[in-house]
This record gives sequence, structure tokens and C-alpha cells, in this order.
Amino acid sequence: EGKCPTNPHRTTHHTEYSMIPLSSTEISPFSIGIAAFCVGYGAKTVEIEGNCSSQNVEDLIIMPLYRNLVILYLALRLYDKIKVWIQNRRSSAEAVKPEDDEAMRLAKNAEQPVDLTGAFKLIQNENFGAFLAAQGVPWALRGAANAARPTHKIIHQGNLITISIQGPITSSSTYTIGGEPLPGRIRGRRFEDSVSYIESGICTTKRACDDGYTVTVNRVLSPDKQEIRMKSTVAFDDESKETIESFQLFQRIE
Repeated sequence: EGKCPTNPHRTTHHTEYSMIPLSSTEISPFSIGIAAFCVGYGAKTVEIEGNCSSQNVEDLIIMPLYRNLVILYLALRLYDKIKVWIQNRRSSAEAVKPEDDEAMRLAKNAEQPVDLTGAFKLIQNENFGAFLAAQGVPWALRGAANAARPTHKIIHQGNLITISIQGPITSSSTYTIGGEPLPGRIRGRRFEDSVSYIESGICTTKRACDDGYTVTVNRVLSPDKQEIRMKSTVAFDDESKETIESFQLFQRIE
């Protein structure tokens, strides 16, 4: 319960990142760091030998030791982040099969009740910070996201839609409207996304596979086609937790 099943059949292009272990022959960065530290500290010990009577021991030993340990810790943290990034980049998109090409052609030519194609810039936020906080987004990221005014570029052909977000955080996702859910990851968390039509717009449903909540995002095009009103909701499996809603207004710029 709460787990997202893996779907072997997809009807649209989608890249899923997965964790791929590095080679078993890789030298541990911790070992490299400790070796480098020991060499440097040993050299420092030789350097100060015989000088302790004229220099403060704290300046010669304790402070350099502390500084080197901090540098080593930060370097290892950076290595871990780079390693995860490399692992994610190593994952490749699944090969596109002939039947996938045919499904995409049919999706592009499908009748669409609304056309959301265009570029829309955010001009108004309401309760967006609380919406992000409910999903565990850190304070600093919430502040930046709440202050940002990103542009959403949408390409909508038949039942195929691509939503590209341009701002402090950029992303691009392609969906088949009414198609099967697509797996993905955000900040290491597993999600399954699906899109369906609603009156004058679309609804994107994002299920958090391991965290017990579901996000729905309704994009509704105004009658004059100059604005998109977006309502985002996070609802928890645990009914004791409050459902949070956010409202945003986007204005057409293209």
C-alpha cells in the first residue's frame, strides 16, 4: 500500500533516473581524504618539530587540525552530491519502440477540447509557501520559490502536452493526457504523474509513492485565453493532516 508499481509499457517519452552503483573497484573518497590528511598532517608535524618552544602549539597543531577536518568533511559532502548527480546522469531513457512511435502519432492527432499552448508568466501567488511546506520543502527553497516569478511554456498537441518551467528551478515534462501514470523523481522522492482533461483545462495528479500524499494541479484557461489559473492541492492519506491549497495566476506573454 502506498507503493507505486513499475509500468513496463509507456506511450510517451520519459526519462527515469535510477541509482546505479559505481564500480566495485572504485577507491573510497573517504580513504583518499584520510590519506591526504595524514600526509599533510605528517608534513606539518615535521615542519614544526623543534619549533614548539617559539610558537604557540594551538596555532601550529589544533587550529590546522580543525581546519583540515572541516575541509575534509565539506569535500566528502560535495563528493556525495556529485556522485549522486553522476549516477542519475548514467541512467538512460528506455528505447523507443515502434509501437511507442505509433502511440505518439495518435496522441498528437487526437481531438483536444482545449488548447493550452503558449507561454504564461506567474503574476500572483496565494498560500504557495504553505503548500510547499506541507511537502517538506526546506525553508530556504520555499522562500526562493515563493518569491520567484517563473514562466510556464506549454506545447499542447492532441493528447500530448509538454510543460516546461523556466525560473530559479527549471524542469520539463511530457505527458499523454488520459495515458498511464509515469514514474519520476523529485529531490530523491519517487512520484507517479498522470494528466487528465477538466473543463477548460487539465489536471495533473502527482502521487508521492513513499510519503503518503497526493498533489493535484488544475490549470484552467480563461475564456479570453490570456490567463491560466492554477490551483494546487496537497492531500494526505492520514486524514488527521490538513489539506493545503494554493492558488496562482499566470498571464500570457506569448
